[in-house]
Amino acid sequence: MAGVGKSALAVHAAHALAARFPDAQLFVDLHGFTPGREPIAPAVMLDILLRRLGVPPQRIPAAPRRRADLWRNQLAGRRVLVVLDNARDATQVGQLLPDAPGCLVLVTTRHPMPALDVTVSLTLDMLPTEQAVAMSTHIVRGDRVAVEPEAVAEVVSLYDHLPQAIRVAGTRLTRKPGQPSTGLVTQLRDARRDRGELAADDRGLGRHPVLAPAPVTTVEPHLAPLHLVPAQLPPALADFVGHSTALATLVAGLAEPGLWVIAGPGGAGKSTLAIQAAHRLIGSYPDGQLHAQLRGGSGLPITPHDVLGRFLRSLGVEAGAVPPGVAERLDLFRSLVAGKRILVVLDDASDERQVRTLLPGGPGCGVVITSRRRLAGLSGATVVALGMLEEDAAIELLDRMIGPDRIAEDPVAARDIVRLCGRLPLAVRIAGARLGVRRQWPLTALARRLADERRRLDELSAGDLEVRACLKLSYAALDQPSRAAFRLLGVLGVPDFASWVVAALMDLPAVEAEDLLERLVEAHMVEIAGVDRLGELRYRLHDLVGVYATEQAEATDTEPVQRAAIQRALGGWLWLVTQVAAHEPSGHPDPCREYGTARAVEGWVAEQARADPSGWFEAEGSPMSTAVERAAGRDLTDVAYELAAALGASTYLTGNRFDEWHRTHEAALTATRRTGHRVGEATLLTGLGQLHYEADRYPLARELLDRALTVFDESGDEYGQAVALASIGATCREQGQLRESRDHLARAGAMFAALEEDAGLGYTGRLSGSVDLELGDYAAALTAFDQTLVCYRRLGSRRGEALTLRGIGLVHRAKGEHEAAVEFSRQALDILREIGDELMAAYTVQSLVKAQIRLGRGESAPLEEALSVCEAHHDPLGQGIVLRTIAELHLAEGRPAEAEVFLQRALAVWEPLDALLFRARGLRDLASVHTALGDRPRAAVALAEALSIFASQGAREYRELTSCTGAGVCDVEVGLSAQPRP
Repeated sequence: MAGVGKSALAVHAAHALAARFPDAQLFVDLHGFTPGREPIAPAVMLDILLRRLGVPPQRIPAAPRRRADLWRNQLAGRRVLVVLDNARDATQVGQLLPDAPGCLVLVTTRHPMPALDVTVSLTLDMLPTEQAVAMSTHIVRGDRVAVEPEAVAEVVSLYDHLPQAIRVAGTRLTRKPGQPSTGLVTQLRDARRDRGELAADDRGLGRHPVLAPAPVTTVEPHLAPLHLVPAQLPPALADFVGHSTALATLVAGLAEPGLWVIAGPGGAGKSTLAIQAAHRLIGSYPDGQLHAQLRGGSGLPITPHDVLGRFLRSLGVEAGAVPPGVAERLDLFRSLVAGKRILVVLDDASDERQVRTLLPGGPGCGVVITSRRRLAGLSGATVVALGMLEEDAAIELLDRMIGPDRIAEDPVAARDIVRLCGRLPLAVRIAGARLGVRRQWPLTALARRLADERRRLDELSAGDLEVRACLKLSYAALDQPSRAAFRLLGVLGVPDFASWVVAALMDLPAVEAEDLLERLVEAHMVEIAGVDRLGELRYRLHDLVGVYATEQAEATDTEPVQRAAIQRALGGWLWLVTQVAAHEPSGHPDPCREYGTARAVEGWVAEQARADPSGWFEAEGSPMSTAVERAAGRDLTDVAYELAAALGASTYLTGNRFDEWHRTHEAALTATRRTGHRVGEATLLTGLGQLHYEADRYPLARELLDRALTVFDESGDEYGQAVALASIGATCREQGQLRESRDHLARAGAMFAALEEDAGLGYTGRLSGSVDLELGDYAAALTAFDQTLVCYRRLGSRRGEALTLRGIGLVHRAKGEHEAAVEFSRQALDILREIGDELMAAYTVQSLVKAQIRLGRGESAPLEEALSVCEAHHDPLGQGIVLRTIAELHLAEGRPAEAEVFLQRALAVWEPLDALLFRARGLRDLASVHTALGDRPRAAVALAEALSIFASQGAREYRELTSCTGAGVCDVEVGLSAQPRP
């Protein structure tokens, strides 16, 4: 019987007997009757017990019989006490009984076990009245018992002297010292609970509104920082039922590393089973658990390249250190997991090729793969074939969703429902969801609906038809607008979405779209994925449900209807991106002069996006990228290339989403070439060039921009030519090709002037000013910057204004006007911090501190913070600039040795970038360091290389550092003496 105190008695007895069994005392809960838990399989429990006895994991055999033999061998000749609590039946404990005379086993169970050869069998029953009252008196403070003896007696009477109920009720009384006991008794009496139900089932306690145990508050001790172990497993379902044999097989088999595949039809519970098994195996894989949703059934499977990148970052590899190629990522991944015990769960694999490059190479890792296919091509894999639930397990699943009372009211109808669902877990869950939100429905009502063959597809046919049949149960119950929204969400195929996206797809007001979503959520056809930073609900389609939605759209909606819906959704995203850009102009020219496919959505959505642009892009970035790929695949070229271009030009995401934006550009570029859209092709080539420019990959950026310029020339698109020329000019500037940069920027500026484009004029003017500064033409630089300020202020670009003010400060610093340099830098920094541009604020901090160094009041703390920002944004150019400034601070304060360390770091960071001018400046400073250290030969070598670069680029530093003969021969010694003080 439940609740009579079996476990408590066993524990007390074990404590009393502990001294007689000095070798070990083991206590294990077999979870035979634990709600929400499957009983622990004997093979799994043997593994646990052997480990507790100190057997190394690698010595524990995989075969259950051999484990049992090892267990008995370990106990031979030893005195060990074993408590097997909460046993289900004799089968569960039979293999756990030791065949050793020095050992004692205590087993607690609800039912007699005549099949076991036991020496003593004790049966516990309810307490006599006097013992029950004594127990209550012991638990409740004596003064309260004396004051309210009737209340205590009634607690005992209400619960038939059941020890567990009395203990819980008494504990509740002691935890509420200010509440009279009579109040609790009144609640117990009013609850009108059937005492027989409580006595028969432990779960009655947990469900009782008064006797449910009070929450316990715990205080975690302060711990020292620990090494981060990846723990990526999704939560295990609390109502998991069925597939117990497969679960036990998996857990036992993966107690030792190996490769396992769970194969079965869609909706059979493959993913759920894998996660349940993985959670139970956590102790066997102490070095971590990795999980990847491969989306094999989505039509857009995740590439091994992306999965390996996420795995490597989870294993502690910095994002900037993740190799670019799949082969290199795989090599690094296998190297990192070698010698470790890590469990890898690869969910929803499409085929063998998708997972082969995700498998660890060493023997210490376990791998679980779920797939609709058996993946027979995977060598050495053990396949667990998953089918339908047994009828009793399906009934139990329905029970847990709608409650046992409704099942008990009509058990025949309940069995009809699970039978008509094909006993497929996904179908049973959907049916339970409908019943759960319609409490007034009798079960026969849903059973009649399911029996109508017109509402289902080829019931119980082979393959995926089970999934289709189950999904149609809810789909058929939807009204027409909900069905249409469901189908179009499948067509769009994004990983998650906000309610306004449904409004755009359906061309409906947002309120009506939210109502549609609520109906879809009720039917479990749409899930709530979470809440984004803006406080908006995010929704998603389960992969299987998404596949079904796509199939229904293909069967129901014409191609023009589907294309129009995709066009509306992407047009809405594009309009919002342009709204954010217009609210806070970046100071760069837009990649497209006009966005012809942008489509306005409701104003509140734009207000949210403008209020928190980075939060909005964080939520919508991945859905937009997927949508671009979908649109490109259907040759919706205009909207695909315009949205891809607008995303790539965003100042909020470029640094952190390079791979994602690169994929959108490549997908849209393929579509433009397939459809012969030359302007779109050139726009995307420009965008790709700018993305590589932002990543400091200047040679590749230049190659792409040159190709874009050629296509724009052939198409006669003057705006596109101007954007490409300006981007080429920027790339040349970073590479130190100053004269070429000035020429390209001059051409671009003239075109923007003719087109009256302030953003383009401001951008080219600011860059031209910086080139004039590098060339030493300070007057021209100030003139360019002054004209740029006019353009940016007319445009309303605070960011552009700030970057221009920073440029003016650089001119004043170069002229030796350091106080003015500090003032302009501070003005720029205030604006950048106000608009939240963290990276450009870091650059401006560097400029400010450098001017302060010239004034003898530089500080290191702001530079260290700026360096951290550049590192977080994966900006190697900025890292090098800040490192060089830190070195200058050390040199100015008389620490040349420390300065050398930071200069060498800066030069190493710049080396791959082909940024010659920055390298030359670092070498010039290195010459100063060597001079301060008394090593003039090394100083001369460093300065000579710097001079060579300055001369080839026409930089102002060449004239500052050297005096030349009439024949143009440079005097390095003069250059050394001519170096300006830092």
